[in-house]
Amino acid sequence: MEKYIRIHKVIICEGKSERAYIQELNRYMRDNKINYDFKPEVVGGGFSQTEKKFKDEFQKNPKQKIEIIWVDKDIYLREQDLQDQYAKKLVHMPDFMFNYMNFEDFLVMHLDIEILNEWESFCNANNHFTMPMTAATYEPLLREHIFKDYKKGSLPKLFAITQDSLIKLFRHNKDNKIPFRSDFADFLENILAAQSNGEVNNA
Repeated sequence: MEKYIRIHKVIICEGKSERAYIQELNRYMRDNKINYDFKPEVVGGGFSQTEKKFKDEFQKNPKQKIEIIWVDKDIYLREQDLQDQYAKKLVHMPDFMFNYMNFEDFLVMHLDIEILNEWESFCNANNHFTMPMTAATYEPLLREHIFKDYKKGSLPKLFAITQDSLIKLFRHNKDNKIPFRSDFADFLENILAAQSNGEVNNA
């Protein structure tokens, strides 16, 4: 069996849904002999919780470089105090990788453009890109129109990370006509591109 180097990276993430996604991503990485293995550390939302988790992980292993803090932008847009706290974050704390606006938008970006456009229309109707919807508004819409069995803390049953779904994610993420964005998608595309070019990034 061909041997390959495993690069272990901690991802500080907002919730259990993100953890479920990372676990599915790890499955995809293993199946495709991609040399990354991500360890999700859930914070539950909010800047202070995120900062505390970062400090805790740093104290566990000061030599371990924590470069991935993956959170949703929506709450930072709705709450000015979180914006102020983030602006004053620790110097050695990495810039956050934001989903614009939330994790559910990020999930839909893995789907066909027709479905993404449909979701965008619901988002526009609810002023999502100016004042992001809360879960009380977007979850029922998501279950009715996109993912019938979606609930916080898990992935939809029919959702899977595949080469095709990642191609769609990266394509949609770069399309300036599409209002959804994810910094984590940029990061993921870069490491997969490096892998395909035979590079190993130990940063």
